[in-house]
Amino acid sequence: MTLLIYLVDACLLYAMLNIVKLVVKMQGITLLKSKFTLMRTLLVALVAFCVSCVAQAQNSVQGKVMEYQTRIAIAGVSIENVNNHHTVVNNAGGNFSITAKSGDILIFKVPAYQPDTVLVTRTSSIEVFLIPVTRMLKAVNVTTTTTSNMSTYYDPEFHGQPVVYARDKDLNLKGGIVWRIPYWKKDQKKKDKIAALEQRYAVMEQIDRVFQQKNLSQYITLGEADMKNFIALYTPTPEMVTSKKFDLVTYLNDCLKQYRALPPEKRQPPPDLFPGANP
Repeated sequence: MTLLIYLVDACLLYAMLNIVKLVVKMQGITLLKSKFTLMRTLLVALVAFCVSCVAQAQNSVQGKVMEYQTRIAIAGVSIENVNNHHTVVNNAGGNFSITAKSGDILIFKVPAYQPDTVLVTRTSSIEVFLIPVTRMLKAVNVTTTTTSNMSTYYDPEFHGQPVVYARDKDLNLKGGIVWRIPYWKKDQKKKDKIAALEQRYAVMEQIDRVFQQKNLSQYITLGEADMKNFIALYTPTPEMVTSKKFDLVTYLNDCLKQYRALPPEKRQPPPDLFPGANP
């Protein structure tokens, strides 16, 4: 586009020089021929001026992309001009410059934020605000099941007394007494361990459902091979997900930046991550 503007300016300069030459040579040329040549030169100058106006109208639009409400600059935003298919990525400060004219449509896309569409109404600096995506892992509610194992049975009539009468599996008195405190602590630890395992398995299932290619494509844009490598390298552990500070969108955005910064040979997951895959 810059080259076109230079060419048009050169044509204008050439036309002006011809006009000056005509004025100088008017006395040595017939009046009719002078008028004809002058009109032709003026016509060329007029056409060149119109082309220059059109070329100048195709200006570059500058702007800045920020987060809605916080006004924090967002980097790595892909900006596409739908009309001329020109695409750029803004810098670390959120600033961008793209070739566009009034009436063009710009699309702004970046992981972890909702895409936005802007109609160019002026070629001066503009500000664009993107809204964060707030999708998160759903809370996992674990319901423990009862067991028929009488070793974990808790006598409802036991209210902290150190000993109780011994009973058989049908809860009939069978004579003797039982020291309840040690057995109660042992059974409670067993129940707590089972409940913790059930909760961990439930969280792992939830993570597995979220970290599927089809689901992650709503948040990040990667090819099929890169998406598989990304899932293998960055699937979080249950401990990470259950942390109060964990946020799925923030986690994916940070991991995507790390993944793109890796050299190609480092993007492959280690062989021991898939045991039994190689003979």
